Amino acid sequence: MNILFYQHQYPAFGGIETVTTMLANAFAADGHKVAIVSFIHKDGADLLSRLHPSVTWHELPEPALYSAANLADLKAFLADFKPDKTIYQDSYVNIQQLLFKAMGDDRPFTAEHSCPRFSLARRTKPLSPVELAKRVILASIRPFAVAKRRRYEALRRMELFDRSSAYVALSENYRPAIEKLVGEERMDKFCVIPNPIDGKLSSEDLTGKKRQILFVGSLIVTKGVDRLVDIWARLAPRHPDWEFVVVGDGVERPRLEAIVAKCNIPRIRFEGFKRDTARYYRDAAIFAMASDFEGWPMVLGEAMKEGCVPVVYGSFAAATDIIDDGVNGRVIAPFDKNAYLSAMEKLMDDDATRREMALVSCVKAGKYTLDVIKKAWYDLFTGGGVIVVEHNAPWN
Repeated sequence: MNILFYQHQYPAFGGIETVTTMLANAFAADGHKVAIVSFIHKDGADLLSRLHPSVTWHELPEPALYSAANLADLKAFLADFKPDKTIYQDSYVNIQQLLFKAMGDDRPFTAEHSCPRFSLARRTKPLSPVELAKRVILASIRPFAVAKRRRYEALRRMELFDRSSAYVALSENYRPAIEKLVGEERMDKFCVIPNPIDGKLSSEDLTGKKRQILFVGSLIVTKGVDRLVDIWARLAPRHPDWEFVVVGDGVERPRLEAIVAKCNIPRIRFEGFKRDTARYYRDAAIFAMASDFEGWPMVLGEAMKEGCVPVVYGSFAAATDIIDDGVNGRVIAPFDKNAYLSAMEKLMDDDATRREMALVSCVKAGKYTLDVIKKAWYDLFTGGGVIVVEHNAPWN
């Protein structure tokens, strides 16, 4: 079988690109012919080094989405590669029309890699007086802007449903929001396949965990690392034997480091970007996440498979798929700082409960191994009906 991945950027250091690499490698290892087509790439030499040698990566000639050169190039590539199945990795960049034109009557499988969001709300850095004045003016037209955005999202998804063989979401919990946009009559194409977790589950003695709280991810506003820094500033004086480790980089890093220095917050380390994060998960006892929103964060599974107990804000519907609150982690009402503080403190103070949760986290991560997710894609390819990976199915 010839399997094509079509997406805006590759390689790059992001969740979609990592999922593509994992699935492409798995399909190629099973003997299938696999290719990845993208418009742009970022510094992703590490991903390319991990790509199966038989997988083809093809970059379209121009970053402009709908150039004649791109359409001609994509048509030529499809004619040569002859994909049996095409997975459109949708990152909300409008590249689908080019694919539809190039594919003709063939239909891709569309995979939505975030959560449906229709609000214009975004957290931003502190605003200047001029920017604040602009926001006040824009607030008056906000209801119209939100309605326009919702209409745009509805029309876009309707087209994707109509032109796709199936529409793959990351969580069953996203069904109601998507159904409101596209209508019940289209939902027979809706199915659920979460992101996979790579690597073997931890078999190490989890009693050796260090007293560390860990964050792994991009240091951007929507990841809410400033929330975690504020929470740690309150926890640190009461827990002198614990530390907070931040792994990742991004535009927010200088501001975060300035806050730490100005407020003299102790025992917080900014490690920067690391290609290999496994050792951090293995060392840390608690994984902290405070994002504005997520789709299906891969770092959560990566943490859980190493027995790093997650504490997250329930700011995305899939949080309760991955975490059984009070069993293998904590899901806190967004954005209740006091509740988050209380949950963290209880875990930090109770070694026995934390270790028990760590063991159950490893088990829960087993529901999303690459073999499980790969099989779900094969079932979808072969017309196995509506595919839903059961989040509470027994783990083997």
